[in-house]
Amino acid sequence: YHPQTSGQVEVTNCGLKRILKRTVGENRALWSDKLEDALWAFKIAFKTPIGCTPYRRSSKAAAE
Repeated sequence: YHPQTSGQVEVTNCGLKRILKRTVGENRALWSDKLEDALWAFKIAFKTPIGCTPYRRSSKAAAE
């Protein structure tokens, strides 16, 4: 495992973890129930490096 070679993956994982912590709150046993909501929140959040949301970017790629 070499985190320095997968920097974008680490950033993504950190973002998802942060969203999960906020949505789950104190009851961490139910994190899997909130995973779908966390993934959706991540997909629709604007990302400056790509200039749009991951959802928009993937839907554009699917349309091409």
